[in-house]
Amino acid sequence: MSDTDLASERAIPPSIEAKFKAWKDWSFRWGVLHHVTGFTSAFLTAVIAAHTKHAFLPENLAVTIAAIASGLTFLVTTLGAQKQSAAFEAAYRVLERAMATYRLSKRSEEHT
Repeated sequence: MSDTDLASERAIPPSIEAKFKAWKDWSFRWGVLHHVTGFTSAFLTAVIAAHTKHAFLPENLAVTIAAIASGLTFLVTTLGAQKQSAAFEAAYRVLERAMATYRLSKRSEEHT
């Protein structure tokens, strides 16, 4: 594609560009939230499981860790962060395709 072809592409309105960036950011953030929460919950659950074999934690700390682990597991399930991430990813990918079609539509109309 030459420089003249690029110059003839249609510009995407700033509001659409902003929506695309926001949806992409939200997809990433929900994905990170899901993975961090899930990993932390699994790690804390493993610590409590190990504590049942060899009591190495003070009783109050063990109870607190168990409560935090169960709370995080509840959040992973109820927040549906992975589902939210997938929904935002699907939305920004559809918008990305639409933006590419829009950019090139003027140039393709000239050739028909």
